[in-house]
Amino acid sequence: MILLKKINAIFVFTLLFSLLTNFSNFSLAEDFKVQQTLKKSIGKNIFVIFETDAKKFSKMNPINAKIKIVDKNKKPLEKALVTLDLTMPSMSMPENKVKLKETEKGIYSGEIIFTMGGDWRINTDILLPNNKKEKVFFDISVN
Repeated sequence: MILLKKINAIFVFTLLFSLLTNFSNFSLAEDFKVQQTLKKSIGKNIFVIFETDAKKFSKMNPINAKIKIVDKNKKPLEKALVTLDLTMPSMSMPENKVKLKETEKGIYSGEIIFTMGGDWRINTDILLPNNKKEKVFFDISVN
């Protein structure tokens, strides 16, 4: 009987520990509602779409961002490495880079923060699976 209680206690502890450690990786990505979309092309064959769940960009406010990369037939481009480099073209800024994670085929997600109001540029550095490097940028205004 005592052995059964110990096994039960270990099982409950393991289950709770697993739930708590996985909860830290919990994301509201399922609740992501696109509020803004910006689109750029790389030549005629690749399109990069920036999406955010923020209605407006405001300083010191974490924002969920997604980059979708698709070909001309709207097929997702998988296994790329995508980094966002947030800068203000009018002034020197400390590094503010975010490496995105591929959360779905051809969709790369992460959280960005703009440290002050003004005009910002979201430089998007893409390393495609064939080792070809591409860059696009999106200009935005932050309140």
